[in-house]
Amino acid sequence: MKRFYVVLLLLLPPLLVCQKSEPVAKIPTLKLVQAYPVEGPPNIQPSGLTIWQDTLVTVSDKHDDTIFKIILK
Repeated sequence: MKRFYVVLLLLLPPLLVCQKSEPVAKIPTLKLVQAYPVEGPPNIQPSGLTIWQDTLVTVSDKHDDTIFKIILK
């Protein structure tokens, strides 16, 4: 528990300084352009995306030991 308070005390001053600085640029709203199916169980919940050997692949929070291929049709 002491570590939590130490980390909090170390992070709090920079956060307070950031509050007073210039406003952050507005983040643009994202728009879905196209969706692709992912092979696997219905509850896959993809959480990462990369290209491996010219193929889009994803990992899942629910299936730690599997890499899923995304099929582009």
